[in-house]
Amino acid sequence: EGAVEANEYLYFKFVVKDKQPLTVSVENLEGDVCMYMSRDGLVEEPTREHFTWGTGATTTTGTMTIPTSDPNFAPAMFYLAIMGFREHARFRLLVTQHVSAAAVPVQRIDSRIIEMATCANCGKRLPRANMIMHERFCALNNIRCPQCGAVFTKAELDKHIELVHRPVRCT
Repeated sequence: EGAVEANEYLYFKFVVKDKQPLTVSVENLEGDVCMYMSRDGLVEEPTREHFTWGTGATTTTGTMTIPTSDPNFAPAMFYLAIMGFREHARFRLLVTQHVSAAAVPVQRIDSRIIEMATCANCGKRLPRANMIMHERFCALNNIRCPQCGAVFTKAELDKHIELVHRPVRCT
């Protein structure tokens, strides 16, 4: 069992030794959670914005099954993030591999919770550790529409204004 606060992540890791289908299940005991997962060599701290496999908010039980046909699936260290969705949540986690239907040992990573921050330019919520790099990239490449507040690449803003905000003459 575990617990996580709203919009924060609790990280786990486990080793998958065989290329057999993998199932990750979470049972919500209180509140709602989202699951985001990746493997070594892809994303080591999966989040809502950066993950290989994931679920939306689960209200009772959520399950992800990764088939052997998935091109990203391979025996490796796997990283799993459980995010509290809108409120404090308690959950029970089970990871199984279909080779024997036995539970795969899961280890909580450093008992750490990732602190989140909001980008001042685009409004995305990201881990605070990634924010400086994201904000630099975002400020160089993205811009907020002065009329509706939507975020676009700088190259697409003029097109957006022309299509959405320019008055259309009736004939």
